[in-house]
Amino acid sequence: LTYIQAEARNATAGASVFLLVTTLYSSTNFFYQMRRSGEIIYGFSQKKAGLKVRLSALLLFFFIILLIMIAFALFALCMYLVSRLIPLKIGKIADYLLLLSLAFVFVLLLNVYVCPYKKPVGGFIPGTLWTVFAWSVAVIGFSVYLQWSNMDRLYGTLSTIIVFLLWLYVLMLGFVSGVILNSEHNQKGEDKKF
Repeated sequence: LTYIQAEARNATAGASVFLLVTTLYSSTNFFYQMRRSGEIIYGFSQKKAGLKVRLSALLLFFFIILLIMIAFALFALCMYLVSRLIPLKIGKIADYLLLLSLAFVFVLLLNVYVCPYKKPVGGFIPGTLWTVFAWSVAVIGFSVYLQWSNMDRLYGTLSTIIVFLLWLYVLMLGFVSGVILNSEHNQKGEDKKF
């Protein structure tokens, strides 16, 4: 029995390491593909920079994890303070404004990363605003759909997963359209210089 318990602990540790490695690989691959897609959208070709982009994707992954932890801590602290100092209805509005500002910072960071060349941060604001607006509409639409629909009766028990994946697809469309808007905005800025 002791042998079986020890082997179960070892298997759990091995599975945890495997999960960590695969998560790290797939997330850095995700950011790598985002950067490569940004190069396509911005019409920029970069030769032999695959390792550099992979390393920047790895650094961005750790930075995003750190940013998410800080954002959750900040959000929890602000929610606590707002709930103690401000009436409930105004506190809800403050919570939503805080979430929107955190989403704005997150999307701005991703927009800066996706751009293959250095630009002032102000050039990314139009696409970032569009993305945050599109995400807000998608979140509201998704919550209304889940609240008013009876998906289990119509589609079965797996319908929530299908609707969630559709919602993620809409979020990615919002992000890509924001990157395209930034690309167009930056190209117009370049045309005005010449």
